[in-house]
Amino acid sequence: MEYLGPYKSVNKLSPKVSICVPTYQHASYVRQCLENILKQRTNFPFEIIIGEDESSDGTRDICIEYAEKYPHKIRLFLRNRRDMIKIYGRPTGRYNFIENIKAARGKYIAICEGDDFWTDTMKLQKQHDFMETYPDYSACLHDADIYSERTNRIIGSYSSTKPFNRMWKEKNYLELSDILQYWHAGPTASFFFRNIITTFPSWMYKIYGGDTGLMILLAQKGRIGLEKSKMSVYRFENSQSLTGQDRISATTVALHKIRESFYLMGHLGFRANIFLWKRIGWQFLVAIRNILR
Repeated sequence: MEYLGPYKSVNKLSPKVSICVPTYQHASYVRQCLENILKQRTNFPFEIIIGEDESSDGTRDICIEYAEKYPHKIRLFLRNRRDMIKIYGRPTGRYNFIENIKAARGKYIAICEGDDFWTDTMKLQKQHDFMETYPDYSACLHDADIYSERTNRIIGSYSSTKPFNRMWKEKNYLELSDILQYWHAGPTASFFFRNIITTFPSWMYKIYGGDTGLMILLAQKGRIGLEKSKMSVYRFENSQSLTGQDRISATTVALHKIRESFYLMGHLGFRANIFLWKRIGWQFLVAIRNILR
């Protein structure tokens, strides 16, 4: 349901960029996220698409407050938890994530989850200009600081951690083989991509890493540029992130990763990439090792 209906002033806008903000249980963070998006300085119009996944901590009230205050900028979708998709038996925000992208009307889409935030007021303009300059690229990413909620400080950056230090130091762009090799691309709050994914394959609703799945789809359509500047902050170890939740057993994780790899092989072709076979072999060894312990 789109809050305040489809006739707000933002709905009459022809945005160049759609900013997707999936949020759930982010009452402590979402104001900072939205304020920093609203501070963006651009020479083009943009819309902010908030997908609120029926939080119980006051996040929904905050999103409604902002939607009413900025009807010329914000389109708020109030999701229902009955549409929530469980993956490996665990609740996820996948439905909200994908539906936000489907609602986007811009030529380009940027993503900033409700517990992350942007730090450069020119971020959107810089990424927009890059994509306009390189029409053969499907997306571009940038570096980000990593903020630990447990220690309340910046503990590093994406480009300084594995596997990003290898990918980002050696190259200025990513290809499909890079993402399949490392099963990651970069910080989600850095995603800026062409609005070219018209349908999502069934495996996008089954694999755990929806951000990685999205980059796999985009990498099939062009290179993904890498900007070394840090223009956002990723919150690490907060209660709603994967890093802040109880971990499932290593054996279960390994078996899920094997299944995910076969999903991708079905999509890309069983001989598509050696990295998927390597991933299956390695995770099989991990599972056997943990079973025999």
